[in-house]
Amino acid sequence: MKAAVGDRLVLESTRADKPNHVGIIVALRHPDGSPPYVVRWLDEEREVLVFPGPHARIEHRRTGSAGSVRCGGAQPIRTGPGSGSGHQRHSDSDG
Repeated sequence: MKAAVGDRLVLESTRADKPNHVGIIVALRHPDGSPPYVVRWLDEEREVLVFPGPHARIEHRRTGSAGSVRCGGAQPIRTGPGSGSGHQRHSDSDG
């Protein structure tokens, strides 16, 4: 999976009563665009370091949802001020 700054990261909800979690990739940790990504969630005021899990996909900025790529691998990790220990697991499974 590859992403670029400005692409959207979507964590798909596994529950019908919960919306998808959507964020904008604001920084890359690897020059080839591979995870992890620094993401600013649209419903939060902070940026987090995310290792996308199996319910995640990338919506490329230029192609929209037609260019979506599904992710696999480890679960997202929240870091930064106000995130507890700085390395708190954030499940994308909502359950």
